[in-house]
Amino acid sequence: MSFELIAAALIIGFGIPSVISDIRSQNIANGLTFGFSGAAIGAVLVGSMILDVNITTAVSGGVGAFVLYLALYFLSKGSLGEADVKLSLGFGFLLGAISIQMLMGWILLSFLIAGIFAAVALAARKMHRRQSFAYAPFMFSAAIMVLVALR
Repeated sequence: MSFELIAAALIIGFGIPSVISDIRSQNIANGLTFGFSGAAIGAVLVGSMILDVNITTAVSGGVGAFVLYLALYFLSKGSLGEADVKLSLGFGFLLGAISIQMLMGWILLSFLIAGIFAAVALAARKMHRRQSFAYAPFMFSAAIMVLVALR
């Protein structure tokens, strides 16, 4: 089994309930966010022992994604949710373990998809300028896209 398949399984397994929760209430339980990050870290540790996963890029990816999202959280004055910041750690570990290019692709694609969604929703007057929206769907869909496209 490849690490990409393990990453995809974790992303799908934690993604579906996280996305549903975020869409319904714009809230994701800590059990899901911390569970995803913990499972990602565990997968990287096991993968480094049996699958030749690069733990250095995994840790760099996890910490880098977390710091980026944390900075965006403070800069956005709460428009980006705390759950999104916590989820970024898991994504960073999993995608960074595969490659830094995959991690960067995920970050850029999630911002791009969310930006397009926001622009269309604003143009259609379905939301107003200061309104927040669920961001987890864009994080999870972008991760699946980069796993498929950059494989």
